[in-house]
Amino acid sequence: MGHIIAVTNLKGGIGKTTTVVNVGAGLALKGARVLLIDVDAQANLALALGAKPKRTLYDLLIDDMNILDCITPSRRNLDLLAADDLLLQAQPIISRRPDWSRALERALAPVKYEYDFILIDSPGSLTVLSVNAMVAASDMLVPTTVEHLSMKGLSLLFKQVLRVKNSATSIRVIVPTMYDARLRQSVELLKNLQETYGSLVVPPIRANVRLSESASLGRTIYEYDPRSYGALDYAHLVNRLSDMWRFTPKRAPAKQQPGGNTAGVTAQPLVSATSHAEPVGTGVDTAEPTLVAESVPAEPLLAARPVAAELEETVPLSSESVVADFSATEEHMNPVDVPVAMETTVSASAVPEYAGSDEEQVVGSSSASVPTLREQHTVEQPVEAPSREPVPEFKPTAGTSGRRAKEEHPMVIGHRQHSGVCPQCGRPLQRTLVAGYRVVFCDYCKYTHQELATGVRR
Repeated sequence: MGHIIAVTNLKGGIGKTTTVVNVGAGLALKGARVLLIDVDAQANLALALGAKPKRTLYDLLIDDMNILDCITPSRRNLDLLAADDLLLQAQPIISRRPDWSRALERALAPVKYEYDFILIDSPGSLTVLSVNAMVAASDMLVPTTVEHLSMKGLSLLFKQVLRVKNSATSIRVIVPTMYDARLRQSVELLKNLQETYGSLVVPPIRANVRLSESASLGRTIYEYDPRSYGALDYAHLVNRLSDMWRFTPKRAPAKQQPGGNTAGVTAQPLVSATSHAEPVGTGVDTAEPTLVAESVPAEPLLAARPVAAELEETVPLSSESVVADFSATEEHMNPVDVPVAMETTVSASAVPEYAGSDEEQVVGSSSASVPTLREQHTVEQPVEAPSREPVPEFKPTAGTSGRRAKEEHPMVIGHRQHSGVCPQCGRPLQRTLVAGYRVVFCDYCKYTHQELATGVRR
């Protein structure tokens, strides 16, 4: 029997759909058969996967259609049971049934043994369908942002789960999302969350714009940017969940080699840690995993319905390419300052004088003499730059006319009198009026003086 996991929280906008998509896609890359179910009337799960389903959960629950006809293949080993806005009309109909809380559980009975994992994307409130998701699920995964309002909703969720299932032990994992280690509030709240719920809290998913960009394009984070922080964090979460649920990828059947030996192809892990990591300081495992697709994946449930041609498959990546790419990125992000060579002088007394041998003394008497040890270790003094010649003072002639003739007369600005020439270099001054100020400036030496045009304010 496969694991039925409800990804739920009584708070919206905390990354439930993003977690369902990327955890499900990561498990599918490890060779697991995964079914994603959307019980939210907003139908964001189909948009995040770029799927266009013909049948939805409404057809399954209200029209009693076959569940195999309502499932849409999305990726290799990854199927989707989508939702639409008709679920808003379905909830009152379901609530009038005597066993309304088990409608989803009965609908999933024909296929729950055909999948390794069934992930249910629940709405951000307590509705008829969210209660159905809790009842049908054997385990619960709770995403929460590292914020006060979202964390206060966790206590309410525990009470509701205890009321619905008579036990809160089905909550197996709390996933902090949108974590920013640069914010002191996020660090403190994450520490408080870990102290309150203990081992239920896993390393957080760091805030990464690539996660929202991939959802808007209908792609998983492993397809959009497998080297981003979002892909690394979700890959670590997938490995952690696989170990917790003791999922082992199935081995491919042995193949006969030309030499007569048989060789079985084993499934590769989703991530392989490297020593290249950025410390976060909050228990976040920042080792960079390499996303590797299964060499021989399991056959999908709906083999007769091919995957859409426009959807690209995940390309296997080697660990060397990932490390090289991250090394180049870090060099670009953290450039190393090149030290500037400094000119120093070595005193003559600090270097012992070497007279040289008799043969060297004979050679030294010629024009092509060999430099002594003192000459080799003596550093030349830096050459001082020539001093700048003073700028000659500009003196306007008495016969000038036009604008230059007007600048010979003194300029009165407020209560201060200026001559028409710059007091620093003797060049002609320029005048202008800017935002109620009279400004006198020199284009040559950048001298500037300004005063209020209406005089000094009292």
